[in-house]
Amino acid sequence: MNWETKKNWFKRNPVTAARQIDYMFQQLWGKVILSGAHPIGDRRNYDRRKEMQGRGTKHFHAAVHVKGAPQIDKDSDDAVIQFIDSYISCSIPDKDKDPVLYELVTSRHIHRHTR
Repeated sequence: MNWETKKNWFKRNPVTAARQIDYMFQQLWGKVILSGAHPIGDRRNYDRRKEMQGRGTKHFHAAVHVKGAPQIDKDSDDAVIQFIDSYISCSIPDKDKDPVLYELVTSRHIHRHTR
């Protein structure tokens, strides 16, 4: 679908759209974050919250407490930065080396502001 078609679909189907977003988050959360694979380390506790934006779009916030993670204002800044950088990245993949990943990132993970 092009952007105009998607926008119209979401306007006509807000409950379905919110339920789909919720389903996708639950799948990611349950099958990745809470899995036994420990993708971000040995998870001890977590807090999560879902909110509706002003325009009606659902989104999520989460904090995951990881065993042995360095603590801000207790451990060195370098240790905290190294821990964060080992799990989080913010770069656009090379279009020529991995066109599929490039398309996924640029079509779904670029933050934009609207009025």
